[in-house]
Amino acid sequence: MNLKSLFAKLNDTCRGATESAAALCLAERHYEVDIEHVLLQLLEGDDNDLRPVLRHYGVVVERLQSQLADALQGFKTGNTRTPALSPHITQLIERAWVLASIEYGTSQIRSGYLLLALLDDAD
Repeated sequence: MNLKSLFAKLNDTCRGATESAAALCLAERHYEVDIEHVLLQLLEGDDNDLRPVLRHYGVVVERLQSQLADALQGFKTGNTRTPALSPHITQLIERAWVLASIEYGTSQIRSGYLLLALLDDAD
């Protein structure tokens, strides 16, 4: 699946978070937009699946945000061009699309599917 088609499968919230992640990456002069950028942007909003799911499992969202921000501080900086999209993001969205479409029969990727794909990959 090509990148444009894949990103078209994201719901508005996830697409907006990915765009905001790219803007954050550019502002921080990072070389690649990565999963940490996207997760941090998703956690900035409350109109997605992440906060309720994380809270349900006892995750302190503010602490996770702080940890993600700390992780971003370790990213290589100095980029003066448009940042690239990390292959991790593409792989994550592809896995989320498989979960959303095949396992759950939906037509869009929600943030919950991104989280499931991320956790599934951790196994």
